[in-house]
Amino acid sequence: MSLTAKVDAGGTETVKAINTSDSFMLKNRSTGRYLVDNGSGRLALVSSVNSAVSQDHALWRFSGTSSGYMTNVGTGKRYYRGTSSATSGSNLTFQVNNNGYLLIYYNNRYYLRDNNGTANFGNTTSSTREWIIEKSGGKTASISNRQINIVDRQTAAVTPMTEQLRNQHIKIVINAYFNETDGKFNFTVLPWVEKNEETEFN
Repeated sequence: MSLTAKVDAGGTETVKAINTSDSFMLKNRSTGRYLVDNGSGRLALVSSVNSAVSQDHALWRFSGTSSGYMTNVGTGKRYYRGTSSATSGSNLTFQVNNNGYLLIYYNNRYYLRDNNGTANFGNTTSSTREWIIEKSGGKTASISNRQINIVDRQTAAVTPMTEQLRNQHIKIVINAYFNETDGKFNFTVLPWVEKNEETEFN
């Protein structure tokens, strides 16, 4: 008997570009607050993703890589040149500057910014207009068709698992550890302990 498993490292990673196929979180460089849809079709800022209505309310998709509109993943609302959602409107400009921060603006002067905890567009040159682009997920690792072994509790003998008995209670645990030094996951598979299942034999 074998095991196949996949583990996601979770968390987020900072990226230096947007695309039209992924969802992104936007964290203000100056204040550390996240841009969200407040659930009513308006832009808002929260101190952490957990403070949003749901995590999806902090996720954004872009219609283009250099211009277009932003769509909130949680609400499906589109944003153009204002802090309220709209079904249509004039495009925004999306630009990643030399420092790797995203600028969202129109008319080359009105930038989406964190204005003391309020999201709005303003004529500013400060870092409150710069957004860190974060992407959910990260590295993954997997094992395929790995042999499951049984460890005898009395003799410590290790033998391949070849069958599951009718009254056998089985539980399997996978511990995954991310090694930041070599960028690999280390797996530890513990013996199965318990499995409860109602089975009828005729």
